[in-house]
Amino acid sequence: MHGHKLNLLWKKITPQLQEIIIGMHNNNTGIPLTNALTKRRKVFESELNELALSGKSGHAQPFNDWRYPYELKDMKLMSLETVFNLMETFGQAAQYVKTHEEMASEEN
Repeated sequence: MHGHKLNLLWKKITPQLQEIIIGMHNNNTGIPLTNALTKRRKVFESELNELALSGKSGHAQPFNDWRYPYELKDMKLMSLETVFNLMETFGQAAQYVKTHEEMASEEN
């Protein structure tokens, strides 16, 4: 996958992987939580959209702008807590998928 438009990249992820990622959001158990998945999805996508789109017009892209902060002409705000939460979420989900793929390949 290429690009930096987080909301568009998110839509390219399979529903099964989306569920794993959402299940890891704000969860340090190492196992995706499947309870209240609809509510979890809403909270997760809200944070993702906070970085992907900002403002009423929906045109500002804080994540995209902050990739090269030296190019910024005006001050831009972005929640580092949100960035950290999403990094943790994706990192834990990637580790979970990797571990389960390795276990499946060992069984074969």
